[in-house]
Amino acid sequence: MTTTDHDSRPDPAIILAECVRTSKLMHLATSDGDQPWLAHVWYASNSVLELFFLSNRGRRHSGELERNARVAGGMVALPELVGLGQTVRGVTFAGVAGELDDEELVEGYHVYADRWPQVETLVPLSDMRTGVSPMRIYRVVVQEYVLFDELRFPGSPRQRLTDW
Repeated sequence: MTTTDHDSRPDPAIILAECVRTSKLMHLATSDGDQPWLAHVWYASNSVLELFFLSNRGRRHSGELERNARVAGGMVALPELVGLGQTVRGVTFAGVAGELDDEELVEGYHVYADRWPQVETLVPLSDMRTGVSPMRIYRVVVQEYVLFDELRFPGSPRQRLTDW
């Protein structure tokens, strides 16, 4: 259901949660303090407030997160990209991100593996825990979202969400 109880307007929070749940690739912006950088990562979530992604410690965005945890990003929530004139739906966000420590790693790995089970073969948890693999699980804690939905909010597609 995508409406509130008090009227027939769509509920942006419900639509946003659907977009986060169904999108697969996250665009993640990091910065070294001077120059921004954009990376594309497969992600999983256990709620709209926590997004988990897998990345190699040697990647530029991973290194930048060690020095500056502030991030921004987005996801496009369309089954297929057709072209100009297509009704757009997606989300952008701002938050903080970082590599999971040993205590958090198991939970984050399982959230990621529930969405992407092939990770268990490609990057076993034991290899991460022992440091054999340079791959790590990172978490984004989202502080603000903007839903952009031209289909359900044609007159005002930009819906800012900050209260959870």
